Amino acid sequence: MSVAFARTRNPKQGPPDPPPLPEGGGAPFRWGMRLPGQFEEYAYVSTESELVAVLIGRPEYVYFDQQSALVARIKYGIGTQCWQQARLNMLAQTVLDDWTDAEPWQRSVLAGSRATQPHGWPIKTVDLVDRWDCRIPLILVSTGFEPYSEVPAPVGEIWWIDVIEDSTLLGSLEAYPFGLIDVFPIEVNG
Repeated sequence: MSVAFARTRNPKQGPPDPPPLPEGGGAPFRWGMRLPGQFEEYAYVSTESELVAVLIGRPEYVYFDQQSALVARIKYGIGTQCWQQARLNMLAQTVLDDWTDAEPWQRSVLAGSRATQPHGWPIKTVDLVDRWDCRIPLILVSTGFEPYSEVPAPVGEIWWIDVIEDSTLLGSLEAYPFGLIDVFPIEVNG
């Protein structure tokens, strides 16, 4: 796996150019990614699976079989779910004052364990599907619900992390409302 990292001091200038490959080769860099965090740090790699390997901090990910790769993405998705939900909960409690507007059962779901994906709350749609009606969004991981489990996917103010493929994990973390990463192709000359 060829990976290079670069940091920029002026994020308004955009990502820095990828560094050259080390002498002796390696595949050309085809993807760049702004990493999550407070620094403008970028990674440059050759494949989407290498992007995920960098993102989840597991270089061996590129050698995983499909099942092991899915398990690694699920674990990363749940970890991201936990810290993002904690961040939303903290904002709701200290800045937005939405925490006091939430029902006690909603606060319990928001702050509860993620050993299993939360479901089975009192508010339902006419089809008896869970409905999340709270001003504080609930973050869920896709594999905990249909079609990947027997639990119907709830509706309402829910932010989804889709871990089923490399591209869906990267896409869900890049898109609104998360915006945690930026993935971009590298133009290959010649």
